[in-house]
Amino acid sequence: MERAAVKVEVENKTTKITLEGATPLDFTFNGWALGNVNSSATGYYNTRQFDDEWLPYFNAKCTTDYLKYRMVGRTNFFPSGHTTAYRTYFGRDVNYTGNTGLIGGELADADYALADKAATYTYENTFDENSQKYGNTTYAGFKVTIAGGDFYTIEGQPNTRLLVADLPGAVAKNAASTINTAITNINAAISADLAKPSTNTSRKLPTSITKVTFEVEPDITLGSRADDGSMSYSYTLQLKNVKDQNSADITGSDLDNINTLAGTNLTDVRIGTTKIFKYVGGVTYYAARIAHFGDVETPWDAPAEAYNQYDKIYPMDGQSLHTPSLNYGTTRAAAWLGRWGIVRNNWYKITIDEIKGLGSPVPENFTGTADGTPGGTPDDNPKPKYYIAAHVHILPWAVRKQSVKF
Repeated sequence: MERAAVKVEVENKTTKITLEGATPLDFTFNGWALGNVNSSATGYYNTRQFDDEWLPYFNAKCTTDYLKYRMVGRTNFFPSGHTTAYRTYFGRDVNYTGNTGLIGGELADADYALADKAATYTYENTFDENSQKYGNTTYAGFKVTIAGGDFYTIEGQPNTRLLVADLPGAVAKNAASTINTAITNINAAISADLAKPSTNTSRKLPTSITKVTFEVEPDITLGSRADDGSMSYSYTLQLKNVKDQNSADITGSDLDNINTLAGTNLTDVRIGTTKIFKYVGGVTYYAARIAHFGDVETPWDAPAEAYNQYDKIYPMDGQSLHTPSLNYGTTRAAAWLGRWGIVRNNWYKITIDEIKGLGSPVPENFTGTADGTPGGTPDDNPKPKYYIAAHVHILPWAVRKQSVKF
């Protein structure tokens, strides 16, 4: 007899978040939740559904010989008799083809109600090797609060924790070329005004000023926060240390006129698609998709050029795009079927061993659809956005242990 349910347990074993080149950060583990689970309305099979065509599947890069044929156990299931009865380790769930009916793909903040070391039960969730791009794998989402309150990150620097006072300078690094162009334009406008004869009525500056020097200071005004945690903001430049040819400060109406000459080069500085993300109250979210066979029985790797290209991430012929090519299996199914998913009668124990970066400012959305979007990033990816170091152990029942590092 097998249990129809899946058991998932999470234990946090770290107390610090380590950022490269920064002092480790204290944090509080607030709770966890499961996303992408089959609902009771969808139903389940009374017995596990196993396909005999899976029996010869093996991953050629699996280093433990008896685990290469991962679908079946190596010892007889019964102590005597039934000589052909061996335990099998995968199965089809009711959503195996299509993965419809999954719930909790996008976790809400209130969902993170399970405590550290708590366990929960759910229905199995498996799918064929061609559906690993749909983002339908059951995952554990984690919520933690970093000490110190609100902080920010900017696009391109996901592991640099910034306070609000740090934002102008941090964004300026990403806008260096734009700022240099603005400075060039401002200098040109001032020089053109100084070159006008004193009788020119459009001249802004008095003839007593023959040269102007200045510096620029970035300024950011934050606006509303979007659903993805990004902030709307205006980014402008301000002139400072404005001086004449005698290194005397230019003030009053002359300074006002210089700002007028600077015009839109101060007020309309654009920085492309760079985003600022706000972590309200220091709360950050992580997620770990739950592996069934995982890296032991179904090793996987892909070069960076395979990023988000499903047929290159999981090649149909089981050959990686590395040079020289690596043989993982005779087909995609032989190499990687069952790498992801949760199977009945298994106990998945997830241990968070280390957090080495910042997570998402909002709960992550892993909702999948038939065409793979949203949640279309394959379960394996050469360039994951966030890193979690976790270890999944699977206990008998059959216990699957998974260690994760964020």
